[in-house]
Amino acid sequence: MGKHIYRAAILVLCIVLYIERYSFGSVDVACLLVGVLASYIDLILEGFVHFTDGKRINSIVKEGLLCVFCVGALLTPRLYYFLPLTGLCSVILNLRVSFVLEIVALGYNFLIDMNSTNLLPIIVFVIAVIGSQFFETNERYSSTIKKERDYSREYEMLLEERNAALIRQQDDMVYTATLQERNRIAREIHDNVGHMLTRSILQLGAIKVINKDERLAAPIDDLAETLNLAMTNIRTSVHDLHDESVDLYSVVEDLASSTEGFDVKLSYDMGDKVPRDIKYAFIAIVKEGINNALKHSNGDTIHITMVEQPAFYQLIISDNGRDIDINYTSGIGLTNIKDRVKQIHGNIRITTDSGFTILVSVMKNK
Repeated sequence: MGKHIYRAAILVLCIVLYIERYSFGSVDVACLLVGVLASYIDLILEGFVHFTDGKRINSIVKEGLLCVFCVGALLTPRLYYFLPLTGLCSVILNLRVSFVLEIVALGYNFLIDMNSTNLLPIIVFVIAVIGSQFFETNERYSSTIKKERDYSREYEMLLEERNAALIRQQDDMVYTATLQERNRIAREIHDNVGHMLTRSILQLGAIKVINKDERLAAPIDDLAETLNLAMTNIRTSVHDLHDESVDLYSVVEDLASSTEGFDVKLSYDMGDKVPRDIKYAFIAIVKEGINNALKHSNGDTIHITMVEQPAFYQLIISDNGRDIDINYTSGIGLTNIKDRVKQIHGNIRITTDSGFTILVSVMKNK
């Protein structure tokens, strides 16, 4: 914006100098118009291209027109006063040939009539060129800063994405480590404390059989009840730890990779906090679905899809078998699947339109 204001100010100054030197004859007015048009030759040509849907005009054409104007300034002194503006235009367009010709035309006209009036266009020319260089340098600097800012923002976004990926990876590692630690604790309790309690209960039962002292009967019964309660609590804790430590994705992936005779493709998009009963039900359904395909399908590919939606969990098992002839209402495997779905209050749909497909959905609020 500042560049255009500066250019307009130089134009006004040149017009003032021209009017002070020449009258308003027809030739004077014509030269004035030619000088003004030549000063904005770049904008005029680009505007012409824009409104005619033409291609961008080459800089050679612009420089050629400015060179013609410089030759005209050599032959017609009236055009001499507009050389500062054409010089500014040459600097903006980075046109060297026309810029040299403008300097020649300025020097030639000044040598012909060396007076203070002819010195003013040279001074204005120098001011116009220096000012245009300032604005061009400032524009390049602003463009560089903008590119650096855009690059910096892009780099920041890339860093944010990488940091988010690292955080997800760390969360996965922590989750995996937590599952392994839960399994270890459950195994330690089961193998050590559980066995010791079982041994104590058996020993106490033997003592109860051989005890002849009536005074010890009640304390032995109380101790036996306490040990049995402790054993029950430990079993419950072990089961809870083991149930929560089951990684649904790992189990299903193992089932898929261990299936022979079929190419099993798994698509998994479930959260980390899947309810225990749904995890076990889905694992059992996947097992039955794979077995069903192995026994009855004549295809070679099984697709397993597990998706967690905002309102429900979904499991889809499908194969590419053809000419399916199976009574899935009475089969033991499909009956077990239906029972599993019923236990978790889900819905099941079985289709044979394009391969054998089992679709299970479980609402979260249930």
